Parts: sequence; C-alpha cells; structure tokens
Amino acid sequence: MTTPVKGKYLSADDFGPLGRLVPPGELWVIEPRDAPRLVAEREWIGEQYQHADRLAERYRKRLGTAAASGRRDVIREWFEVWTWEAAKLALCDRYLLAVIGQLDLGKRQAMNPPKTFKFRDLPQIKEVTARFMRASDEEIVGGTVYRAK
Repeated sequence: MTTPVKGKYLSADDFGPLGRLVPPGELWVIEPRDAPRLVAEREWIGEQYQHADRLAERYRKRLGTAAASGRRDVIREWFEVWTWEAAKLALCDRYLLAVIGQLDLGKRQAMNPPKTFKFRDLPQIKEVTARFMRASDEEIVGGTVYRAK
C-alpha cells in the first residue's frame, strides 16, 4: 500500500482534478493496483468537503441577521467563498469516483491536467458561481443549495 499524500492545502485550486494525487501539469498513469490511493484521497476530499459545507452553512445562518449588525457584505462574501469551495470539492470527488469505477473494471486510466488547470475555470463551477452571485439574501437564508451539476 502506498503512503497517503500529506500537505497543507488552503483551497481546492491548490490541487488537480484528482485532488493531491496529480498536480496540474503532471502525467500519471493509474493502474488498478492504485485504487486504494484514490479511495484514501476520496476520503480526505470528503472530510474537506464536510468542513467547507459546515462553514458555508454557518455563514448562511449568520446572513439572516448580518444586515442588522452592518456586516452583511463580509458574511455574504464568506458564504460565497465556502460555497464555492464545497462545489469544487464535490466535483473533485465526482472525478475520483469515476476513475475508481474504471479501475474496478480493470481499466487503466491516465490523468494529465494542464499546468493552468483551475477548478474555477470549469463550466460547472462557473454555473454555480453565477447562480449564487444572482441569488438574493432571502434565497440563501431560505436554504437554496448551490452545487455543481
């Protein structure tokens, strides 16, 4: 079994579409025997997603009363940051799951993300960004969920 990847990451934009396993600009041919590494990375991505989702929910709840305290813009910005992060992590998890599925079928996979890879440039993330930027505070406080499709 391979050792898990270690390191501190501040944002999902710090790594590639398969999390910390394939940095942008590097090629990795993934064999079926590498599946445990991808499963471990998927667990780590899941933990990061839960953290981002909890923070987005915390700021969602605070947004309802933020206008009274004069901190509406700051709270709204933090809500957007953590919602965006949760969407990127959910998309990364989806990519990992797809590769793991192919490996379970015995198929080799190759990943070579461009050096300029950023989650924010993906159409799914752009669509999520547009949706929550257009949303009113009432919609956000009401519980509208913003995730990549």
